[in-house]
Amino acid sequence: MFPPVYKQWLISHDSSINSSAKRRMSDLQAQRRPLPNELVLQIISLAEGKFPILLACSLVCRTWNRLCCPQLFQKITVTHQSFDDWLDFFRNGSPRLCQYVKELHIEWSDHTCMAPKWIPKCFRQMNKLRALYLSVNGWSKLSKLPAPFASGIAALLAAPRFRHLSLNGWSLEQDISDLKLTLSPCLATLKTLSLEKISEVKVIQGSPESKEASVLRLEGLRTLELYDVKHPLLEKGLVQCLNLECLLLKLYQPKALQLPPCIPAGLAKLVVHGRVIDPPPTFGEIICPSELSVEIKGPSYGSCVSWFQGCVNSLPFPRELRRITLKFDMDFSRQRSIDHPAAESYTALFTLIEEISNFGKLQHVDMNILITAPVDVKPGDDEETREIEKIKDVFAPLLEAGMFEAELVIQRWVFEYGRHEVLVQITA
Repeated sequence: MFPPVYKQWLISHDSSINSSAKRRMSDLQAQRRPLPNELVLQIISLAEGKFPILLACSLVCRTWNRLCCPQLFQKITVTHQSFDDWLDFFRNGSPRLCQYVKELHIEWSDHTCMAPKWIPKCFRQMNKLRALYLSVNGWSKLSKLPAPFASGIAALLAAPRFRHLSLNGWSLEQDISDLKLTLSPCLATLKTLSLEKISEVKVIQGSPESKEASVLRLEGLRTLELYDVKHPLLEKGLVQCLNLECLLLKLYQPKALQLPPCIPAGLAKLVVHGRVIDPPPTFGEIICPSELSVEIKGPSYGSCVSWFQGCVNSLPFPRELRRITLKFDMDFSRQRSIDHPAAESYTALFTLIEEISNFGKLQHVDMNILITAPVDVKPGDDEETREIEKIKDVFAPLLEAGMFEAELVIQRWVFEYGRHEVLVQITA
């Protein structure tokens, strides 16, 4: 979201630069030659993602402004508080800037967001959009969106290069007729679908029964991301994605997740995010991914290894694994000391990896260990040496074979800087 002063500058700058500024630039241009555009683009690329620096670069001159705009506007976040201001900015201030928007985040609210009739025309100008993240401030029905806003969303999804849709916090009808209608403009182009905190619309007693639901076929879908989906659309087989290649599961619930039947046997990559306090998922009997990525938050390294072992044991065909990526995240910031990974826990992981490797298909394992230390903890003089020796001793056969890489990072929060400070970083 742009601060108002920046938006005001952009609106005024889009039309013209005042005469005094023109004279100053004319004098400067007479004294020195402008930098080549290729060099300017290289300078601008160094500031990618850093809005204040990009904005400063855009103030240099018209050429720099023109070259900065694609980066300044490639990712836009519209909250429910700034919704009306942003729409007005794109419609009346600088409609030409719509062409630079590639990633759009919209937070909708039934109470604060307006839906003027010209929304579809405004959104239609974002014809280079690739990703839309549509969330709702509070629970809301996808089927109850105002007609102009729903038409505007359809215009966004119909963009030729559109590939990624994320829905967060929405309630869907039992037969997912609202989801089908929403996805209809992008059925041929959609590659990634993310469903987060999705619920089911409650049926009022005495209301007419819904018709039998037809299946939503997403044949072009390659990646499906699921987090806290309470709607039975997957369990009931209302969605089919036969060509799915990657499944991301975020597991932050006390009940073990059952893999939905819509997941095809040919799934190539399985990504799991979870916590040790929650049970590992149940993967069924048909999938045989070649790549497994697991990110676990836990109180100790040993507990994280045990959780990962539960995931492997749940796979019907662990022998098909070719690549494993592990991230173990332990937070000791509220404790007095750090619980370093023990050699016994390393050995338990090595034994598990060796069993998978004996099947003959495993090619590589990446392990990343992130430890957040208490703010007053300082690493010992020999801490780096001691930790790297433990890793090298236990995983020596895998390291010598060139099929194992490990990184251990110990960090702590620094309140003065408002960020984490890396205390120890070792690789093997």
